[in-house]
Amino acid sequence: MAAVDDQHCARNRKGWQPNRFVLSTDALPAHLDSRNRQRLWMERSEALIGPFDISFSEDHPFEVHTTLTDFGGVQLVESRATIVHFRRTAQNIADDGSHDFALQVNFGSPPTLIRQCGQELELTQGSMAFLAKGEVSASDSVPLETAWAMIIPRGLLGELVQNPDDLVMCHMDPNAPASRFLKDYMAFLFQRDDFRHDPALTDHVGRTLADLLALALGASRDAAEIATFRGVRAAQLQLIVAGIDAGFSNPQFSTRELSAQLGLSQHSIQNLLSETGQPFSERVLELRLQKARRMLSDPQCSRMKVGEIAFASGFADTPYFNRCFRRRFGASPTQYRP
Repeated sequence: MAAVDDQHCARNRKGWQPNRFVLSTDALPAHLDSRNRQRLWMERSEALIGPFDISFSEDHPFEVHTTLTDFGGVQLVESRATIVHFRRTAQNIADDGSHDFALQVNFGSPPTLIRQCGQELELTQGSMAFLAKGEVSASDSVPLETAWAMIIPRGLLGELVQNPDDLVMCHMDPNAPASRFLKDYMAFLFQRDDFRHDPALTDHVGRTLADLLALALGASRDAAEIATFRGVRAAQLQLIVAGIDAGFSNPQFSTRELSAQLGLSQHSIQNLLSETGQPFSERVLELRLQKARRMLSDPQCSRMKVGEIAFASGFADTPYFNRCFRRRFGASPTQYRP
C-alpha cells in the first residue's frame, strides 16, 4: 500500500474516490523536524478527509498510521496515532461543508470519550457511537491505540433511515443482531486488502455496510425489510466464506465447527451457500484441491510425500484425495509434479 500523494489528494477533492490510501509518518521526509512533519501530515490528511483540529501527546514522538479504504463512497478508517485530542470545530465544518455521518467502533482499545450535540459518551470495548460530521464534536483518546470508524454519505443513509440526524449520539445496543453483524463485517473488512481492483465488489460491500448500519440504527419498515435481506444475508455469507477460507485445510473442518465459530445454524450456512451455487462440501473440496495443486507444483514441497500434501490440504484419506485430484485436474498427484 502506497502513501497518499498530493496529486491523489487533489483528485479526491474533486470527487474522485480512491480505493485505499495510507497516511503514515513513515512516508514523510526523514530530514524534517517534528513540527514540519506534523504540518505536512496535517496538509495531506485534510486534503483527504477534511479539516480538523488535533493535539498530539507530549510524551511520545510524533507518529501516525492511518488507512482509509473506500467502498463505493462508504469509507472505513483505521488509525493508530499519538493523538490525544481530536476536534471538529464550527470553522472546520464551514471550511469543508461535509454533513455526512460517521460510526466509531471500539474493537478492543481503551475507552474513548466523545462529545457532540451537548452529550458525552464513553466508547468502551464493543460499543459504537453514531456521529454527524456537520456537528461540532470532540474526543479524547489514549495515544498509540487503534481507532476504527466508518464514514457514510448522508444521501445513502437517508435512503434507509428516516431523520438520521435525530439518531446522532443515540444509544446503540452493541448486542443487537444487526449491531453484531455490522461489527463482525467491519472487522472482517479491516483485515482484507484485495478489493481494490473490483468496482462491482466494492460497491456491493459499501451497500452492505449501509444496510447493516441502517438496521442497527432502526430503519423504517420498508427499508429494514430490504436491508435485512440484502445487508444481513450478504454479511453472513461473507463471514461464512471467510470462515471456510480460514478452516478448510483442517481435515476435521465441518459445518458444525463453522456453525460454532460464527453463531449461525448449520441449516443457515448450507442455505446461504446453496444460493451461490457452490454448497459447503463443493467449496471446501475445491479449496483443498487448489491448495494441493499449488503445493505439488512448489519446489519447496518437493520432499513432501503425496500423503503429507494431501493431509496438509485437508484430506484425511489419501486414496480419496488421489481420486478427487485426478477427476479435477486430469492427472494423478504424482503425474502433476514437475
